[in-house]
Parts: sequence; structure tokens; C-alpha cells
Amino acid sequence: MNSCYQPSLAVSRGKKLRKWIFPLACVVATALFVTNLLYDVECDSQDITQNGTNIFFWNYKKLPDISKENARAPLFASGAQSVNASFIQQGSLCDCNYLATVASFISQPSGAKKITQMIAKQPDGGYIVTFPGAPTQPVKIAALDPIELTYYAHARDKNGELTGLWLPVLEKAYGEYRVTHQDLPEQMWRSIKHGLLEGRWTSAPLHTGCAASFGAKDSVATALFTGHNAADLATTGFELGEFGIGKAYVTPRQVMGWFRRAKISDSFINEQNATLLDVTTGKAIATATTEQSTKCLEVGLRNKHAYSVTGYDCVKKQIYLYDPYGNTDYDSEDGKVIKRSGNFILTLEDFNKYFSHLHIEKVSPSVSLASL
Repeated sequence: MNSCYQPSLAVSRGKKLRKWIFPLACVVATALFVTNLLYDVECDSQDITQNGTNIFFWNYKKLPDISKENARAPLFASGAQSVNASFIQQGSLCDCNYLATVASFISQPSGAKKITQMIAKQPDGGYIVTFPGAPTQPVKIAALDPIELTYYAHARDKNGELTGLWLPVLEKAYGEYRVTHQDLPEQMWRSIKHGLLEGRWTSAPLHTGCAASFGAKDSVATALFTGHNAADLATTGFELGEFGIGKAYVTPRQVMGWFRRAKISDSFINEQNATLLDVTTGKAIATATTEQSTKCLEVGLRNKHAYSVTGYDCVKKQIYLYDPYGNTDYDSEDGKVIKRSGNFILTLEDFNKYFSHLHIEKVSPSVSLASL
């Protein structure tokens, strides 16, 4: 017997919609999860563009070549003279933001001396590091082992000689701080990530120092070294874009730039110049990032990378920068190499072309690190 009830066309369509919307949502959620998993890289061994399926450590675990010579090096080869921003050479960890912050801190008056005062070697071979911004929270770490030293950054002078273990010690100490200051969502995310990639269901990375990469997008490193957070100043390249379209959002300044671009561009430079005066006088540290800039590639700079601001000339409006990898060759638009070995100089006008943000320490007010 035929039923007298016939569902409406709207009800029928609703059922069909519900049938495919859930699978679609699952596909989108999975895609976002995989994208974030692959993008959240702690060290080069997790970079799928370099290692392919070898990023799954539990399946393709390979130990790097080990040299015990570095592990026996002194903490400081020549006291405070061992500490120099230009000695910093980034290793396999994706913690350029942290190393750029360290270089900027060293570039300030008495910065090198403060580094020597921050680290205390212990009888068991370990170290206690007391960051100036968290004097009541000293970080204790074990001695560096040879495997760790194949991953961590090194401090080398212009002759390539190791100037001590102070830099990898600072890197490991910062990693330890980040591991012990994760909130619950961070612990859950990283436990899943490490479980899938390394077969270890824990929020702690394979090597403690790898956690220095956790600070890729925040100012915790600045707060630890100075007691202050950092102000983020967008450049014209990021906020205005080349054609009046910004990289991530629309702002009133961006809209005004459609009609008065030259004047608005001047406002960016004036704002940066005024804030950078604290760097000139040694009151503040600063870093710069190219996270949304691809134009930087045209002149030999790195994309999605952090650079140290080692100085600023307020008269010429020139900013002095250092690449934590220590090997940048900046080429001007005419192809001329300006300076080698990681150090280079840009006018603020060029800086705004190639960089996305300027991160400058807020000299006041102080922040509480208890909530970080």
C-alpha cells in the first residue's frame, strides 16, 4: 500500500545536505590539522620539504654524525669577548626569533657582560641560567650531550673558531623554560604531534632545546631577557601591500593609503623612526621578520625568517640587521652585494619593502612572566 505522506522537497534537500556536509567538515578539519602539523616545524628533521617521509622519526630514525670535541669546549673561551652578536650561527632548530632576540640583546651596551652573568656552571656539568626578566625563576639544565650539539646553534668567530658553549646553553635553557610553561592546549597539541612524528606521546620535544622553536610567533624571549613585551609594528609592505591590498587584514590606514599612499607611507617610517630611537640609545632591543614577505627573496633575504636589529642611525634613518644564520648576502636592487657574513644595512624605505614587521621592546610597563 502506498503511503499518503510525501516528504516536502525542502526536507528531502535538507537530508541530502546533512549527508555530505559532515564528511566535508571532516575533510576540511583533517586538511587543517595536517597543514598545521607540517607547518609547526621544530627542527630541520621535521621539515617535509627537506626530508619527505623521513619526518616520521619512529620509522626512519637516523642519528647525526657525532663529534665529542664541542661538548668539551669551555662555557666562554675568552670571557665577555666570546659573546658577540655576529658570532651567532643558527643550527638545525627553527628558532630564528629566539636567536635574533639574543643577538639584539648582546648588541646593547653591557649586553655581552650580562650574558656571562646569566649562566652558572654546576659541579655535575649542568648549568643554571637566570634570565634578567625572570630573576626568581632560574632554569636548570643538564650538561649538553654531543647529539644535542649537532642540532643547536653555535657561536663562532670570524675565523670559524668556537667561542664557547654559551649559545647552545642559552638555547637549551630557553627550550626548558618553554617546555615547563605550556598551557593545556599546547600540551595536547604537541603530545599528538610528537606521537605521530616520533612515536613519543609527550609534549616535550626530542631534545630540550628544540622547544626554543615554540616562540616563533611571540615575544616571550624578549620578556625573558628584558622584563618587557614587544610592540609589533607592521611595515608598508605588509599593511599596505604593493597594490593597496594588505597581507592579512584591512585597516583605516590601509584605506587611506589608497588615496594618499605617499603620506601614509611617511607615517609608517616616522612611527618606526620614533620607536627605534630607544634602540639607538640602548634602552630597547628589536627584531624584524619577513613572515609575509616574498619580495625579500629578490635581494637575497630569507622568507618567514627573523633578523636581529643590531643598531639604528636616527639621522640617516638606517637600520642595522643581522641574520642568525650568519651568512646572508644582501643584494641591492641593482645586484650589488652590500655586506657579507650576515650583517647588512637598510634604509627604512627599503626595510619597509622587504620586511613584514618590526618588533621593538616596550620599555614600559613591565610584564609579569608568571602568566607566560
